[in-house]
Amino acid sequence: MFRRFSTFDIVIHFTMMISFLGLVLTGIPLKFSHAPWAIGLMHFLGGASLTGLIHRICAAITFGYFGATIAYIFYFLFYKKLPGNPNPLQKLFGPDSLCPRWKDIQDIIGTIRWFLNKGPKPQYDRWTYWRNLISLLCFGECLPLDFQD
Repeated sequence: MFRRFSTFDIVIHFTMMISFLGLVLTGIPLKFSHAPWAIGLMHFLGGASLTGLIHRICAAITFGYFGATIAYIFYFLFYKKLPGNPNPLQKLFGPDSLCPRWKDIQDIIGTIRWFLNKGPKPQYDRWTYWRNLISLLCFGECLPLDFQD
């Protein structure tokens, strides 16, 4: 049996989901505090000050798993032993990496052809192109939101 996710991956994904939901649940009413529905939601969450505190805790958790992921990437590139002993650049752009690669473009084109019955289903690596895109979006789009007014 092939285990796709390690314990670290499972914990990171669970933490990411919980903190994201917490940030959304508290951030939207804080951002739109003048709206009638936001007042009721903030009251349900314990008031504006407690909603802000929960939001900051979820943000701290987000920065925590971001730092843990960066540390794991460093470990994966420079310390983790893989079959064939690839160098860090080969690990960064290999089939076990979430880094976008040329094969992702080929897989997108192959998937479109497959959807249109113009070719066979592509053979995906461990991480598909949509998983790579989701990973980039999580780290590329979430952090700037923390620095808005």
